[in-house]
Amino acid sequence: KLLSYHSHSSSDREEYIIELLLAGNTIALVSDAGTPGISDPAYALVQKSIEAGIPISPIPGASAVLSALVCSGLPTHTFTYLGFLPVKKGRQTLMKTLVDHSHTLVIYESVHRIERTLSDLATAL
Repeated sequence: KLLSYHSHSSSDREEYIIELLLAGNTIALVSDAGTPGISDPAYALVQKSIEAGIPISPIPGASAVLSALVCSGLPTHTFTYLGFLPVKKGRQTLMKTLVDHSHTLVIYESVHRIERTLSDLATAL
């Protein structure tokens, strides 16, 4: 059985999934956009599962953030992963704090906002 679970899922969906797990069902969280739990709502479900005493078993696989970092040619010994930047509130404030970072920064961005984000980063940095 497939169930949708995404950023617009209600807390009822999370509770239903927790109930399934507590009833002894095994569930796999699969993503069409990279590793589940990285820049997506899976962390909330994992957190609630842990709180309910349900063990979590990750299945290692490809990681977009690490693949991009390794192929970037940028220093990889120290880096900060920021995920998606705020779209509106706090965006400029966060970007101003990035000036003092001396290590590699990894940021996710939508194809629809990439030009704006690059322009904002060029201005801020």
